[in-house]
Parts: sequence; C-alpha cells; structure tokens
Amino acid sequence: MSDEIEQHLEPAEAEFRDAALEKIEELRLQAEQIVGEYWAFVEESNAALKRDKRIGERLKEKAISFGPRLEKMPSGKYTKYVPNWVHYPFNERRAKSQKSAKLGERVKLGTNKEYNLTTLLRYATGRDDTRILDTERELMVIRERLEMFHEIIVLIDRKTRRINRIASKYDEVRQNG
Repeated sequence: MSDEIEQHLEPAEAEFRDAALEKIEELRLQAEQIVGEYWAFVEESNAALKRDKRIGERLKEKAISFGPRLEKMPSGKYTKYVPNWVHYPFNERRAKSQKSAKLGERVKLGTNKEYNLTTLLRYATGRDDTRILDTERELMVIRERLEMFHEIIVLIDRKTRRINRIASKYDEVRQNG
C-alpha cells in the first residue's frame, strides 16, 4: 500500500482492506480448484471417448472443447480475477500446441453480467450438460464475490486518496495563512 493511501487510513479501514484482499485470494484459489476439477473431468471424458471410438463405438460424438478458465484482468492499478467460459475450437494441427491451448473464444456475459444458460449449453456435447450447469452455479457465486471485494478495495483507496487530497489543501492553507 502506498504511503499516500496509508497517510489517513484508519487501522480498522486498513484491516478491512487487508481482509478483502485475503478474501479475494481465497476465492481465487476456490475458483482455480473448481476449474481444475472441471478440466480433469473433460480429460477423463475425452480419453474414454477416444477409447470407444477406437473400438467403433460412439463414432458421432464430439470431444468436449468447452470450459471455464480463471483470467487475470488489469483493472486500474489492480489485478482482477474473473472466471470466464471459453470455447476451444478443435483443430487437429494445433491440438498439441501450447500456444493454442491458451487461445479460445470467450463466451460473452449478458447485459446483467450473467451467462445465459442456453448459450452455455449450446457448446455442450450432451454428456457434460449437468457438469457445465453445476460448475457455473459455483463459479457465478465466486465471480460475484470477487467483483464485490474488488469494488470494496477500490472504494476504500479512492476515498482515502480523496481524504488525503482535501487534508493536504487544508494543510497548505494553514501554512500559507
């Protein structure tokens, strides 16, 4: 935390801000765990599909290429964590490339900052429908809480900077007067 912000930050406000930062970290770890569990399910499901296709079963089914990821987004002087859903279109030539593994088409949030469930299910293959819905139910809560705690930190810092600016004006007037 910068000296300018600490100048007029009360101990209780600093504790509140630090608690919000800790909560963001805790929520980030929860989101990473949920995303990891989803992709473990995808790998297991796609491996089973590949085995079945080798013996001539489930030939028309497609591999799962849709899932969540936790993105770090710059937001002013802060980093904001946002769980988003991404579709990774399958391309045989690029399937093993590390670079293409990071690329994907992000599914857009609706105007109310929620995912439309029919949009999410449009990318489903059939065997992952319930998993997508369950995962989004968990991630939606985390997404909203991450946003809330981020706004709290920004608000505390903004108001503290304002207090410091106003206090410095009074100090200038006192010194000049």
